[in-house]
Amino acid sequence: MPRINAYKKRINFFLSLLKMMDEQVSSRAFLFVGCGSGLEALCLKQEVEDAMIIGVDIDRNAFVDQVKREVSLVVCDCLSLPFADGVFDFCYCSHVLEHVFDYKRCLDEVKRILKVNGSMLLSTPNRRRFIGYIDSA
Repeated sequence: MPRINAYKKRINFFLSLLKMMDEQVSSRAFLFVGCGSGLEALCLKQEVEDAMIIGVDIDRNAFVDQVKREVSLVVCDCLSLPFADGVFDFCYCSHVLEHVFDYKRCLDEVKRILKVNGSMLLSTPNRRRFIGYIDSA
């Protein structure tokens, strides 16, 4: 499976953060915004099997077949997420906002679908940090 080790490193970091938030970990409803192939969502599913994990991406062709069998994947734009208010405990959004035309609207959508005490892990590229690009390849 392509680049799975890089995804596992990021998911393990994500899990270490979740363990610090024991109260939220019990519910385990995750949304991956801009999930691409869905491999990161699959890595999380393999670590937290009883979790509800949904990945969304605008490009249906990016989804990997193995991921489709194990994780719910939805084709949609992050500017209009097809979920009810307050459904998710966590939102994971890595290297997505720099590709979104209206990032504020995307963040408003994420806020809408998160539970009152929900959390978001957000990361964007740091163009000044050359080593980060080498390590994440």
